[in-house]
Amino acid sequence: LWAVTVEKVLPADLAAYEEWSKGYVEVAKNAELPVWFAFSENGEYIYASNIGKTLDGREKEDAAWKAAFEANPKLAEMWEKYSYTVHTKRQEIWRHQPSISYNPETEPGEVNTYTRIFKFWIKPEKVSEATELMKGYVSAWKNAELSPGFNVYSSVSGEDENVWQIRVAYKDTQHWAESDKINNEKLGDSTDELWSKWTKVINKMETYESWNRNDLSSPVDDSEESD
Repeated sequence: LWAVTVEKVLPADLAAYEEWSKGYVEVAKNAELPVWFAFSENGEYIYASNIGKTLDGREKEDAAWKAAFEANPKLAEMWEKYSYTVHTKRQEIWRHQPSISYNPETEPGEVNTYTRIFKFWIKPEKVSEATELMKGYVSAWKNAELSPGFNVYSSVSGEDENVWQIRVAYKDTQHWAESDKINNEKLGDSTDELWSKWTKVINKMETYESWNRNDLSSPVDDSEESD
C-alpha cells in the first residue's frame, strides 16, 4: 500500500513552496523521518510513502510524523511559515497489484526520471474482466520481451472507486519516445483485440506525465519495494 499526499500550488507560491519542501529534506538528513518519494505530475506535487500491506500502516506513519514534529521544532516553524502555499490538498491510498504488473530485469544502476501514467475508471461490474484483460497484456508484453515494464495500482481511498493507474517508468523523455516506437513495432496488431475489449470495461481514461523530484524526496540510497 502507498499513502499519497497530493498538493496543488499556485504559480505565485511555487518558489516558497519548494523552499519549504527542500527544508524538510534538509531536516531528514539529520533526523529520523518517515521515508517519502516526491513527484511532479498533472500540475500537482505528489508525495508517496510505502505503508506496508495493511491500512494500519497509515496510522503508524501519522504517529511517526507527529513524533518527528515533536522532536524537530524546525518542522513546525516551517509549517507556520509556508503552509499558506498549499492551495488544495488531498490524501489517497493506492494498492500495488503485482499479479497484473510486468517488471522485466533492468540494467544495474538504471535510474528512471520520467513516467507515463494511464488512469482508468473501471466499470464496477467489470473489475474481474479488467483483471483478466490485464493478465493478457502482461503475457503479450512478456512474449514480445518488451521493456520497460509497467506497474498497476488500484484506488483504496481518496479517489473514485475502481480507479486504476498503469505507470510506465523511463530514464527520460527520449527513452520513452524510443521505447514506445520499438514496442509498438514488436507488438504490431497482437493486442488490438485486447484493446477493443478493454474499452468496454472502462468508463473513461486519462493520460499524463510524471517527473521524479529527487530534490524533494527523502535522502535515501535505495528505494523501497512496492506493496
